[in-house]
Amino acid sequence: SSSFCDTPTIECSALQYCAPPPRHSTFAEVVAYAADMVEMQMPIQVGRTKSEGLVSSFASSGFDVKLDPTSKSLEGFIMGSLRLPPKGIKDPDTVGQCLQTYTVCSCQPETLELAFRDPRDEKFRKKTATRFLLSPGDLFCVPPYSSYRLQNHSPTMECIITWTVVKLTDDAGSGDEDM
Repeated sequence: SSSFCDTPTIECSALQYCAPPPRHSTFAEVVAYAADMVEMQMPIQVGRTKSEGLVSSFASSGFDVKLDPTSKSLEGFIMGSLRLPPKGIKDPDTVGQCLQTYTVCSCQPETLELAFRDPRDEKFRKKTATRFLLSPGDLFCVPPYSSYRLQNHSPTMECIITWTVVKLTDDAGSGDEDM
């Protein structure tokens, strides 16, 4: 059967994984139930303006998967969700050596603001950030070593976003992998 990626796949009903499971363990969990996840409040950073308020975001995770330790590019992944209450903010975050993907599950249309750090700036600056307004169903990714910020501009509706953090190894992108 054809695959959506170029690496070996494991088929489990309709699921396909882009890498074989680790030799030392199996994918014992394939479902993470929301009721079992613990939601934690994200920290509020110093420097918010009075108009931004002090409404924070809340995150939970359902998977923290470690893959084959001999992998030259992929260490593992974490999956979870993020909830932004009305007027909530996820303060700027730098992702380091990870790739992050997001799906906007629910929000008031065009009220979720995604802001990326200008690559010329060493740290996130609100006035030079590139901004996007997102709606339900929209996807976005945050490349390695990028900084981003999320803000729910809706005064009445919370935003629910799912995310995946792909943890890359030190050798990822070094170009010396076998093809």
